[in-house]
Amino acid sequence: MQDLTPNARALAEMLAKAQVREVLESYFHALDAREEERLAACFTPDAVATHHSGSDSEFTLTGNAEIARYFVALMGTFDASNHNASNAVIRASGDSASADTFAIATVVAADRIRVRGLRYLDELVRSAGRWRIARRTHIPLWQYETAPVKPHLPR
Repeated sequence: MQDLTPNARALAEMLAKAQVREVLESYFHALDAREEERLAACFTPDAVATHHSGSDSEFTLTGNAEIARYFVALMGTFDASNHNASNAVIRASGDSASADTFAIATVVAADRIRVRGLRYLDELVRSAGRWRIARRTHIPLWQYETAPVKPHLPR
């Protein structure tokens, strides 16, 4: 990227950031849609994901297949889920990028709804023109639970 003009360099950086954001959005959508193959495609084959569960509990998953299989199975224990990225700071340089993303996850079980604030710290790499997450740290920030309320849907 050193041979590019300042404008071309800025455009390349903007494109890289947009593509990284697309990976983050694809992850959240695949998670909520329970799409294991698409979820796995968000990670490198040798990705490492450390998941902090709160109360000093954490575990690490290795490899895109293991990460996708675990989280699709976990989401399958809920009736519904919705993950929303609220904001992200993305830095890209060449074929490496980092993303610091805040998100809100809502999961619904038969008698409880859990809402959790999350922070994802990601390191991404670009290979063959495609961005993927190589290292992820998942950190819960806050959480509350409530009873569900049946929605009133107009006819």
